[in-house]
Amino acid sequence: MAKKKQIIISEEELVPTTLAIIEDKKKASIFGIVWIFVIFVIFIAGVIYLPEISSYVNNYLNPDITEPNIPSNNNKNNNDNDNEEVEKKYTISNKLVIKETEFKISNFNIENSKAITFKITNLTDEVLELKKSHYFINLYNDNKKLLQRIYLQEILSPNGETEASYIINDNNIAVISLVKILEADYPSYIVPVPESGTPTLTCTKDYEKIEYLFKDNKVYATNLIYEVNTNDVNFASLYSNFQLLQTTYNNTEGVSSSLEILNGVVNFKTIISLSSNASETLNLKMVYPYETNAKIINFEMTANGYTCS
Repeated sequence: MAKKKQIIISEEELVPTTLAIIEDKKKASIFGIVWIFVIFVIFIAGVIYLPEISSYVNNYLNPDITEPNIPSNNNKNNNDNDNEEVEKKYTISNKLVIKETEFKISNFNIENSKAITFKITNLTDEVLELKKSHYFINLYNDNKKLLQRIYLQEILSPNGETEASYIINDNNIAVISLVKILEADYPSYIVPVPESGTPTLTCTKDYEKIEYLFKDNKVYATNLIYEVNTNDVNFASLYSNFQLLQTTYNNTEGVSSSLEILNGVVNFKTIISLSSNASETLNLKMVYPYETNAKIINFEMTANGYTCS
């Protein structure tokens, strides 16, 4: 006999049950493509504008600090760097040629360990006054130690040339350079003020002694003094030259000159008042215009081979 199945009847409400969800594949596909496109556009824009975005973020996080009423020195520093010249050093040789735009220097030679000679050639069609260009020749030894500085003051005719010769203080010259030094770059120099008397810078070379008298570190008078022993081999020619110069000097406004022989020594002294036009009239290398600063006289006279103190 078969077993009967037991049937249980439940009185609870029927609850709908979700068996599965069927998606609209067409809508899902379009929506995904749109998002991919949007993301792609954002990515491309980010790549293109990345520098601007980075700059904006950096400026936001690190804002500039502005200090009012403080002038900037950037332009000055840039100009200084642009104008700064690198000094070129050369091994001295007879074959060495140093060329500038307006002139060249060649045929360097050391004569008897006492003087350096060289040829200067004007490369222009105009008169060339090297003094106005402020060119200096620096002389060094093997260790690049500066031995002496020479101030070029030659005047050359158009396309002309001249043989220059300068006494040297040390014959161990091995390296040479040509530099341009403006007055503004000369080292400062203050004339010592004595307890009594006038501040004076005295420069000597050979028979010459030149006294520069200063007020507020600016020259106002110059004394040219030459002393030659009557036994000197150059006495005759020098004495004759002094006589001619005395006549010329005494006929110049602001100049007083005297010539005498005392105790076997010729003394030729010229006093020049620079407040007059004497410096321009005489046109001497060692006579500077009225109120020239002491640093200019000390630097240039030393470069002319004088010993100044």
